[in-house]
Amino acid sequence: MECREDLLEEARELIISALKSYMLSNCKRTVSIAKLAGQKRIRMEFHGLFKHYTPSENFPRFMDGLRYVLTCAGLDEVKRLLRAQEVVPDEAYAVYSYDEYAKLCNEVYEEASAS
Repeated sequence: MECREDLLEEARELIISALKSYMLSNCKRTVSIAKLAGQKRIRMEFHGLFKHYTPSENFPRFMDGLRYVLTCAGLDEVKRLLRAQEVVPDEAYAVYSYDEYAKLCNEVYEEASAS
């Protein structure tokens, strides 16, 4: 597979967009439930991002974009994009500390309200 910077940037933007859309729809509820349950970590399944993903010609599915970034930029870049402590691509999930997930949730809401 040829890695091109323009395609890598496209894949990154699509992943970030899906994450933000997912967070706007789900993160407040997830944070509340996790807080009530006393959870220290939150596991986000990638299938939750699928319906929030906007397909492109180059990356028709979320996992296509994710695989491209993983192949061309590595696991650390995927973790950075998702802002996750841990990413397990083969099992399709990411893990966040409760505090980092709540912080990301607040940042996404602040950004959305500023737009």
